[in-house]
Amino acid sequence: MPDQNPAFEKCPQTWIEERDIEGLSFAKATWIPLVVEKVDVLHGRFGTVGYRKAYQDIDSIIVPLDLQAEFAKVDWQSVTRNSSDSAWANEKIFLPPGCYLEDPRVLYPVIQRSFETDEPTQWDLLQELEVGLQLFRRGDTWIRPDENDVEVAKLERDKDGRPASLLFRTEHLRDYLCAKKASLLLTIFTFRDAIEESFPGLTWSSDQRERRFAHGEWEGTFADVHEGGEPYGIKGTVLHMWRESVNPKDDVPEMPHPCVETAAKAESSSVEATGRKLSALRGRIWVKHWIQPAAKSPRIRRDKVEARVHFQVENQEQKTLAGSALLDYRGWLWFKPSVIRQMLGEPKSHIKWFTQNTGEVGPASNQMLHFGINGLGLINILGYDMAQLPEWAQKMWVTHNVGPDGGLSEELHMSQNLARPANTTAPETMLWHNLQLL
Repeated sequence: MPDQNPAFEKCPQTWIEERDIEGLSFAKATWIPLVVEKVDVLHGRFGTVGYRKAYQDIDSIIVPLDLQAEFAKVDWQSVTRNSSDSAWANEKIFLPPGCYLEDPRVLYPVIQRSFETDEPTQWDLLQELEVGLQLFRRGDTWIRPDENDVEVAKLERDKDGRPASLLFRTEHLRDYLCAKKASLLLTIFTFRDAIEESFPGLTWSSDQRERRFAHGEWEGTFADVHEGGEPYGIKGTVLHMWRESVNPKDDVPEMPHPCVETAAKAESSSVEATGRKLSALRGRIWVKHWIQPAAKSPRIRRDKVEARVHFQVENQEQKTLAGSALLDYRGWLWFKPSVIRQMLGEPKSHIKWFTQNTGEVGPASNQMLHFGINGLGLINILGYDMAQLPEWAQKMWVTHNVGPDGGLSEELHMSQNLARPANTTAPETMLWHNLQLL
């Protein structure tokens, strides 16, 4: 996203021309703004020297890949919503909330709800997006418990508590799009206004400029205004109309239809804007981007994805293995004991002791690994056990990975190779048991 506090005071023309918006790219973005409705900058009072305002409106729709060509010319004006989402039906059709126009194949990823009874505006994720990725809403964030509570979506509010933007993690969004065989059409509109006594450094040769670029277009205007914001020299007519045909003393007064009104009267007067002359600079930009699906969908479609986390498996040439190669590896891995401390620092971590030097540990109850402690205090884990963990869990282990040293844990060898687990007890287990007795 662009800088929310640009240096508009130093160079208003550069700020108005919105080159930063033109250059937006989501190719490597971590977060995608699904919806944004907020004022980025508000400085001074409208119609006075020094006034600055910047506003942005972003909306998006989920478009099936086979319909993408039909949306080549669809722009922000067609996508942005002017009313609250709700179900709509007639005698022939029922459209669930989130449909774009009357096509249930095209959906808004965010459901926007407003109420006529002063309840606060509410933004929710489209149910198939939220439930499909198994997200859990916690306040204004959506987490994915299956990935150690990683934050996948977040709702940001303005100073008055109203929803201002909803951002979605790109990796998870593209996973969903892959499973749905769809893409996301992201449309952006922003405007920027500035008022000064004059803009002496302005290089425009006329009062209006236009610029087209790969993802949209920009329009700028320069005009004189009166202090207060009215166009300079503007004149107008005020028309006052009224009726005298209604007698308020009648027992049941009635207002006649305008077409049959017999006692209508009117008068008019001319008005002209006044106030000292100022200059107003305005910029408007319309942009759209396509967010394409990922090649695979490991979360929803359960596609197999080769892990990219490399573990050291020997000392001589610093050989490493990852993915299917690690799954085929029949040896063990070595880790510094600090990995246990990191695991236990996770909010859903578990540890279970089997013997004095063996047990299970993991960042979550469904991501546990059988470990052993060797004579140097290093942790041993079977390589193909590690390969079966999801990539996010492997990344937690790999930062503590070291080359083989001190041999294999004797008690782990007794359990995994000799099938005769050691008859020992971990001091941690003994301490807990004695505390319970006490």
